[in-house]
Amino acid sequence: MKSANHFLEHLQDSAEELEDRLLLEAIESVAITSDLLQNNELLIKIVNDYAILEKKYFELNRNLIEKQEKIKEDLEAASAIQRALLPVNIPQLEHFDFVWNYIPCEEMGGDLVNIIPHNSDNWIFYIIDVTGHGPKAAMVTVALSQFLNSSNTQTSVDFLDPKAVFAALEINFPFTRFESLYTIIYGVINLHSGEVKFCNSAHPKPVLISDNHSEFLERHDPMLGLGICPDFTETKIVLTKGQKLVLCTDGLTECTNKNGEQFGEEKLLDFLKENHRLSCSELSEALQKSMEEFAVSLPLQDDFTCLMIEGKL
Repeated sequence: MKSANHFLEHLQDSAEELEDRLLLEAIESVAITSDLLQNNELLIKIVNDYAILEKKYFELNRNLIEKQEKIKEDLEAASAIQRALLPVNIPQLEHFDFVWNYIPCEEMGGDLVNIIPHNSDNWIFYIIDVTGHGPKAAMVTVALSQFLNSSNTQTSVDFLDPKAVFAALEINFPFTRFESLYTIIYGVINLHSGEVKFCNSAHPKPVLISDNHSEFLERHDPMLGLGICPDFTETKIVLTKGQKLVLCTDGLTECTNKNGEQFGEEKLLDFLKENHRLSCSELSEALQKSMEEFAVSLPLQDDFTCLMIEGKL
């Protein structure tokens, strides 16, 4: 009887232990289920938030693409306007050859070159380099081009007088107006006498090629628009048969190769001396090729613009 009671007590203890264990397991199961439910709710919230953010991202990305396309269209239109300012259909003249080359480092550049007839005796030429690149620099070149248009009836400037033109530019294009600096060579060619007269405002020095000799025409004035030049220097030369006047922007001489070396003035003089027998057209193409070979595969860091004038008198 005693053994039976002991057995019953043991069985009761075991049942209580089992009940406690089952209760613990049940509690743990409920906790796990609760955690799973909370995690599931959190996961659903994360997925919903991600879906909302993804929708916003695609909307922003679509808007960005549309804005980029609009900017691209505007830049292409502005670039077309700038290209329209370049010389077109230069006629063959009896006493002179003119060749120009323009390669912007971006879609729009700060360089500009032009050569245009003023009257039956004289042609006007200029080469401009506005600091910087892109739309701002390009728009300054547009403004300068409009001002230098000799058919502009809103100005009383004597376009056959380079010093007078510089004086007008000094007044009408101060740095404080555009907050842009620029260099410029402006000149006049007499088609009958062969005389070329020009003023140079801080622009790279022109090169005069005669036979197998090439030299820089050294004289130039400070930069316009800063109010530091009370008077301007005019250079006069007569281009005879075979002589060439070469005007370039600093995109050539400051062109850099992979070693960090610049094309430089000495290399330019040597090149022009070695190739002086080439026609202006051939010389311009050869000069561009020489610059590209020097830079190898590196992109241009600045616009390259060049104007060549050859005398045939």
